[in-house]
Amino acid sequence: MTTSKDSNLRRRSTFGVLVIITTVSVCGMPVTASEGPTTSTGTMPADALPQSSHHKTETGKSKSKLKDGLYLILRQDPDRAKVEPAAPDEEIVINDFEFLQPSERETTSFIAVSQEQFIPFIFSTDPAKGSDDNGRTKLLLQLAEDQIKPLESFTEKHCGKSVAIIIGGKVVTTHKIREAITGGKLQITRCSDFGCDVLYTQLLKDSKH
Repeated sequence: MTTSKDSNLRRRSTFGVLVIITTVSVCGMPVTASEGPTTSTGTMPADALPQSSHHKTETGKSKSKLKDGLYLILRQDPDRAKVEPAAPDEEIVINDFEFLQPSERETTSFIAVSQEQFIPFIFSTDPAKGSDDNGRTKLLLQLAEDQIKPLESFTEKHCGKSVAIIIGGKVVTTHKIREAITGGKLQITRCSDFGCDVLYTQLLKDSKH
């Protein structure tokens, strides 16, 4: 398991830890992640992923589902009233720690994310499954070549701010950016086996569209 010293997205007391990006935790000093993907195994039904509760506009119509990606968090609070109202370019989503191990789940909160300030998950290869040092499942992601520089620029610009990983319209985890991310390699770790399987299947499904 990657330690916080080796991660540029470090856990905060109110944040779940699910995505680990293997770079040095010094803001403004990017280095390339070194770990690559492993072989993919197994699938779960795509409809096993619960649907997100999206913010509704004044007309009562829900906004379109957010794309899989890394989103800038604008506001976050357990009290939804403190997060609303959402601007036209914002979406309010629920962070209920659903995909984490039960022992690591925290108080549900509401998050306002920007629909304009995000990096979509467009991969050069299919997501892959691997195991950490304790034998727990992790997912390995490699962004496409044309997404590596945008990811680096996005994380450099928003260094010190918080982001949310959203897959299938659901918040997977939230983190504070510690430095610019280079190399485009991401890991999703510390999810339950079922959670990892559901996320893996959803990522495969979404990557084909």
